[in-house]
Amino acid sequence: MSKITALFLLLNFAASTILSAQRNQGVPVTGQIVDENNNPLTGVTVQVKNSKISATTNAAGKFSITVPNNRSVLVFTYVGYERQESVAGNNKVIHLQASNTNLGEVVVVVVGYGTQRRISVTGSVDRVGTQVEKTFAE
Repeated sequence: MSKITALFLLLNFAASTILSAQRNQGVPVTGQIVDENNNPLTGVTVQVKNSKISATTNAAGKFSITVPNNRSVLVFTYVGYERQESVAGNNKVIHLQASNTNLGEVVVVVVGYGTQRRISVTGSVDRVGTQVEKTFAE
């Protein structure tokens, strides 16, 4: 094998290794999450859809995440706001809208069985009265 062929094979291997490493690194995406009044939102979860790759916004509402490619879909979730999806791109500003979804009526049922002396209880004890307040819709 000649020196030129060996040098060519070595350069080809080095180039393919570098290109492979760059391909596996992904695409960095940065952005900011704000509410409808352009106030930054802290603690918004930014996740690549159908993936475990995620990030959270900082105090200024800014995030940085590395996605597999430019076609990746980012999912933005925050308590009290509607979930939003967006295709990855650099320098994004996402406006989250407050959610108008009601949780409906919440029913709490308390069931207690047996008796126990107060001194032997390790939790808290309280007495609940049976007085019912009636309200009427006008």
